[in-house]
Amino acid sequence: MFDLCGICEKEIEVKDHYTDGEGDFHEACWFEWFRKEALSHGIPASVIDGKTKLKDHFSRDYIDWKCNKKAEN
Repeated sequence: MFDLCGICEKEIEVKDHYTDGEGDFHEACWFEWFRKEALSHGIPASVIDGKTKLKDHFSRDYIDWKCNKKAEN
């Protein structure tokens, strides 16, 4: 048994444990937190779920701009 989950604050069973090196979490809580963060930053759910790709929704120029990449000439 590990400590409490840093997200839901419930006890973590060994089989459910995940760590980022700085805290302990339920694996499901960790991935759901990241899913919500991605959605809140405008990533479509279908991209998060692996059904589509970013390029299906956004132009290459827009993706590069958001990633601070210089345009390829």
